[in-house]
Amino acid sequence: MLPIGFYRHRNLGIVEINVDCCKMQEVNGTDPSSTFVLHDGEIKEVTKAVLTPLIRDYLGDSVYAEFDGNDIILTTDNGAGPSNTIILEHQVLNALKRFMNRVL
Repeated sequence: MLPIGFYRHRNLGIVEINVDCCKMQEVNGTDPSSTFVLHDGEIKEVTKAVLTPLIRDYLGDSVYAEFDGNDIILTTDNGAGPSNTIILEHQVLNALKRFMNRVL
């Protein structure tokens, strides 16, 4: 069983494994190659191979920063799940750094 936390699903985007997902896993005794995740308020069974754990930090003002192994992802989440997503690819992140150096 995967640990509780946030993951990036290849097709669904950001998903969460919470206590309810773990209970579903135990009750249903699913295939070991799959797990249950929370996405858009629904618990869904997915293949583990398409999940990547996220490093997720709270920045303040309902803004979270995540790293998926390639890009930095900013999301807003007021408790109802992520509502806005900005993916900072390398070139965008470098442009943001230049901007910050110029104005700070």
